[in-house]
Amino acid sequence: MLHAVAVSRRLPLWRYIAGDDAVRIPLPEIQIFGDGAHAGRRIDIQDLMVMAPRANSFAEALEITA
Repeated sequence: MLHAVAVSRRLPLWRYIAGDDAVRIPLPEIQIFGDGAHAGRRIDIQDLMVMAPRANSFAEALEITA
């Protein structure tokens, strides 16, 4: 349904969904430790991830997380 409305308005789906809101590229998440069921359950958490939500660009987020 969303796709049909976007096409009828000659907009890409992402632009139709975002409306007038600013759009940003998703930031990377870096896995720093993986465990859980597939690794013998040494800890109760499946994965520990790091993000940089205050980064101003993808490049900056990648640099911070790396």
